[in-house]
Amino acid sequence: MMKLMDLLAIGMPGGGEILVILIITFGIILPIVAIIDIAGARFEEGVTKVLWVAIVIFAPIIGSIIYFLIGYKQKLNKNN
Repeated sequence: MMKLMDLLAIGMPGGGEILVILIITFGIILPIVAIIDIAGARFEEGVTKVLWVAIVIFAPIIGSIIYFLIGYKQKLNKNN
């Protein structure tokens, strides 16, 4: 006979499935946020913006992480 908790758990994702969903969501949202940030940013050279967009497009997760670690500091302040 099935226990009540077994009945409630039918159709619910397990721990591994939740991890996969989080990784996929992270992999989709992070590059989008990076490209939006790059598009609104000002850099010293115009080619820098194009380079960062290309990096994020061709290597979405790694490129986004690198942008937020390195490229984010290359942006000009709004006062400049």
